[in-house]
Amino acid sequence: MVRWLVNDYQLEPWAAHQLIGAAGKYDVVTVAGSMALKVPKKYLVIH
Repeated sequence: MVRWLVNDYQLEPWAAHQLIGAAGKYDVVTVAGSMALKVPKKYLVIH
């Protein structure tokens, strides 16, 4: 997720970590317990 935010949204690595910590939501997506990390689109605006 950090790599994706840095590459696609030109965030600094420290800012990507801060965003994930503040706005990231984890969801269980399979019965086996696989997790998905989601960040609301309102935080991903490119300026």
